[in-house]
Amino acid sequence: MKVIFISDSRLCGVERINLGSNRNIVRRINYQCVPGLKLGDVKRYVRSESFENLCTQNRVVVFLSVGINNIPEDIYGRTGEELNILYKRIVKKFNQIETAVKTVAINAKVVIATIPPTDLKRTIRKYPHKSEKLGTITHNHQQSFENFVTRINEDFINDFNKKETRVHIPLHRALRQHRGRRGSVYSYNKLCDGLHPDCNLKKHWIEMKVSRLVQCI
Repeated sequence: MKVIFISDSRLCGVERINLGSNRNIVRRINYQCVPGLKLGDVKRYVRSESFENLCTQNRVVVFLSVGINNIPEDIYGRTGEELNILYKRIVKKFNQIETAVKTVAINAKVVIATIPPTDLKRTIRKYPHKSEKLGTITHNHQQSFENFVTRINEDFINDFNKKETRVHIPLHRALRQHRGRRGSVYSYNKLCDGLHPDCNLKKHWIEMKVSRLVQCI
């Protein structure tokens, strides 16, 4: 079994994390982590000769930890139809990636990690270029963004993973804190800049991935 792990910058450096008894599994993972990675970039990569050269075994699992860079920060104020179009566009790209993977390795399995949300205020302070369309960030901006991320996680990614592998990697759950009837809110103190996980959270995420990877082998 060969594992090809494709992620955006949120999990850059995970290959250097020591996972002790899971070391043998980690050695079988080929890591591709690219800052700012979008779904279109992933689609081009899995159609490339470089990816084809990695798929030299009959059994290949492709883990995708991507998607946040395809969700615009200025979700708030968009109509329901606009959001539906954006949702369908993102879903279509994920499905195209799966098709492209299986074109190269017909027996391959694709697993998508859920998309953790972003603290818009903190990321815009850190990365000012993200604020060009936003101006002042309000609670409504943040809530609209989180609602859209939740929709992708629950309505698409969860069902996608059940369809074939039954392996689900809920990265977003590591960020939840429950506050009674108010429901779940995200705890951003584990995200260094409102976007990237600190070392402990990053290790927790990769441990979750590896533990579920065993189910595919």
